[in-house]
Amino acid sequence: MSRRAFTLLELILVLAILGILASVVAARLNGLRGTQGVEIAARQVAEQAQRSRHLAMQLAEPVRLRLDLAAPSAEVRVLRSGGTAEPGDGGGALTALRSGSESLDASFARDDRVAVSKAIDIMFWPDGRADPAGTWSIATQGRSATVRIPGGPQPVMVAIDHEASHAP
Repeated sequence: MSRRAFTLLELILVLAILGILASVVAARLNGLRGTQGVEIAARQVAEQAQRSRHLAMQLAEPVRLRLDLAAPSAEVRVLRSGGTAEPGDGGGALTALRSGSESLDASFARDDRVAVSKAIDIMFWPDGRADPAGTWSIATQGRSATVRIPGGPQPVMVAIDHEASHAP
């Protein structure tokens, strides 16, 4: 006699295996999303720093990059004798530094080892200098990234840590 149907036990076993696989895949995708959010925010900070330096050199006027660590956001303003002005390079003045619904923890450490907790204004001068120079750190869900803003005309550096933290 040939069997044409599955038993209830076989169906329950298959459903249990599929449930376990789905939970493993969902956890893995959630971890990847956290890494991407940190990486996107770090790259946005680096792009805004490079943009600010380029604008200062091109316009021969100081440019202020305000990194708001509470928001987190980056705002670029050209400093003129009559006040501040929009960058005028086709990009917006304000950039929100977050991706999706995840929240980002951010901090800035100046090269003179002074930690900043709320907001920092980085001035870019027409000769390519940045003041203060320092490192901007971004983290979420055990992933982290750093953006190194050098004092001289060297390029802005981004380092991404893709490893999950194993701290309790």
